[in-house]
Amino acid sequence: MIDLIANPLRNSLLIGALLLLVVALGLRNRPRWRSLATLAVLAALAVASLAIVDGVIDGWISRRHRGGAEFDESHWLLAGPWGSLATLLGLAAFAGVVGLAWLGSARVKNPFARATLVGLRSGAAVAALCLFFQPAIELRQVTREPNRIAVLIDDSQSMTLTDKPESISRIERARTIMANSQPSFDTWKDRHRVDVYRFAKDLHSMDNQLTALSGTGESTLIRRALEQVRSRYRGRELAGIVVISDGIATGELGTDDNGEVEAFLRALDVPVHTILAAEQGLIDIAVAEVFADEFAFVRTVFTIDALIRSSGIGAKRIKVTLSGNGKPMRSKWVDLPAAGGDLKVSFELTPSKLGRYVYTISVPVVDGEVVTSNNQRAFVVRVIRDKVRVLQVAGSPSWDVRALRGLLKSNPNVDLISFFILRNNEDVSPVSNSELSLIRFPTRELFVEELPSFDLVILQNFNLGPYGIAPYLENIRSYVNKGGALAILGGALAFSSGDYAGTPLEPALPISLINPQSSNSLIDTKSFRARLTKSGRNHPVTALRHRSTDNSKVWNSLTKLDGINRVAGLRRGAVALAVHPTEKMSNGKPAPIIVSGQYGGGRTLAILTDSLWKWGFVAAQSGTGDP
Repeated sequence: MIDLIANPLRNSLLIGALLLLVVALGLRNRPRWRSLATLAVLAALAVASLAIVDGVIDGWISRRHRGGAEFDESHWLLAGPWGSLATLLGLAAFAGVVGLAWLGSARVKNPFARATLVGLRSGAAVAALCLFFQPAIELRQVTREPNRIAVLIDDSQSMTLTDKPESISRIERARTIMANSQPSFDTWKDRHRVDVYRFAKDLHSMDNQLTALSGTGESTLIRRALEQVRSRYRGRELAGIVVISDGIATGELGTDDNGEVEAFLRALDVPVHTILAAEQGLIDIAVAEVFADEFAFVRTVFTIDALIRSSGIGAKRIKVTLSGNGKPMRSKWVDLPAAGGDLKVSFELTPSKLGRYVYTISVPVVDGEVVTSNNQRAFVVRVIRDKVRVLQVAGSPSWDVRALRGLLKSNPNVDLISFFILRNNEDVSPVSNSELSLIRFPTRELFVEELPSFDLVILQNFNLGPYGIAPYLENIRSYVNKGGALAILGGALAFSSGDYAGTPLEPALPISLINPQSSNSLIDTKSFRARLTKSGRNHPVTALRHRSTDNSKVWNSLTKLDGINRVAGLRRGAVALAVHPTEKMSNGKPAPIIVSGQYGGGRTLAILTDSLWKWGFVAAQSGTGDP
């Protein structure tokens, strides 16, 4: 059972009342101190009355609820239906009654008699106030649930540093702090539960398993960790947050100048305590992060941002250098903040050539620096065109060449370069070569100097033999292997008929070629209607419609084609998307018409006919214009 006033306090009140009476007795015969003696008697009466009434109420509660529920909390309240104004008026009336009683008893010389008169009148006023306010005691049975304390431990890479050669790492210091705090955690069990988390970029629960700390996090986002841990608890369920970190945050909390940090911490509505896991005096400067896109466009400015982090260096002017392929390209002098922290440095570059480039941001090593491996950071940027660059090389003008060239030229996202072979060295001309306006075929320029700049190379009905291509076939194969795209379209000058068999380029093709010396049947000229394979029904290359059923209907309605290039088979991993309805390969499988494949990091496509232009004509005739 609860006590309104604890027994020690009640006993102290009674002793205090006796002491006040003793003081009053000592002052009663001194005229100058009679008023003080009267007040002492009144105070003694009030204190004694409070102790006696409290004892009576406690006894009544004990008898009333004997054998019932146990109460462990009490609360005084006023049951009267009065507002604040009525309460003030009641208290003012009580003060007036006590004041008038004091003034009206001024002629009574005996302090005890005067105190008795004032006490009786004040008691009557107290009784009236009780009737007016109707004071009551609310007894409560309260069950208290322990709230939570969240401990956040920094698990970023900077926590693996040792501040001095003879000291332990910061992450080991964090483990030591947790181990030494265990007795305190044990004493909190009745009031708090301790939840342990590790954080770097995101927050992760550890269930107090400190071995989960690895120090591999690439960032230290303290603000994000505080927001995430706060969102896991409702209201007052979270009593406090303890952050153990070296304080090197990569995500800014804000600036003290405009009160951002204070505003953020107040918004959390929970106390936040910090414990430094690093020793004072660490000297370090690092390129903490580099922010740059993976791709940049040729001849277009792009920005590189670097985050320079300093600690223990103070205000110092340093040079930040941007290097490309090991050669310095840009430099900037910057002033490090005196208190340490992060500083952003930006560089602008305009790449002039296509390709992959390795850039490095570096800062100098300062005296006494603990770690020097973080003084530079490398990153890769691939410089590309803002359009898909396509090289089309055709063995001779034809309707098929014209149809494909027209399709590519109509696409604004394609930068097309076309070369058509109009004559070769075997052609007979009535005039000398110097009088011809035709330019020579730029073999070296295309297949050595400019080849890496193309996203797609198309060899359309193109014969390799007469144009001195053989020395450059290895270049084309290497281009595909490194991620380029190659499409070869058929005809009388393509594939086995175009001297591709046995060349360095053949392994990159999705089909195996027939040796022209072992077969005279390299081309079949009969008309046919191409048939989709199971793979071709949903493949992006042959998906003319989104739905498989609609796609099959469109393919069945296409006009017939004229002739195919025969091949020996498909390469491993290649997929036939469309096949000949009757023609077979030597292995008995249908002869392919459209084949997709991969070689190294690149992709390849083989179309073994030169009559696809008919599909475009039929579409134009029907008015659909479907390419």
